[in-house]
Amino acid sequence: MTDDAFAMDADPRRLHQLLARLRTRLTSHPAHEEADALPLIARIVSPGELGRIATAIRGGHNLRRAAATVPWALTYASPDVRNQVMSQLPAPGRLLFRTAWLPRYTRDTPPL
Repeated sequence: MTDDAFAMDADPRRLHQLLARLRTRLTSHPAHEEADALPLIARIVSPGELGRIATAIRGGHNLRRAAATVPWALTYASPDVRNQVMSQLPAPGRLLFRTAWLPRYTRDTPPL
């Protein structure tokens, strides 16, 4: 599929169809992992380990890293997952996410 999409002589309509299929596959893959893998991980990994992983994803105590990792991790997350992660951030982090981090990430990152 991707080889066809990147062929230089691809018909624009065919290219659009192929890229639409690619987008569907790329966005459905994380949904599958979220539905199947996360419950399995939750059974295997201790709450403390999950907390340390969540802290690392949030960028630890480094605001610059958090400004990149939090929007990246939450852009395609389900509303439930996003709400759960946001509830773990302190109020200033939630404010930064809504007013600065997510808008900047959305502006600077091309959509899938």
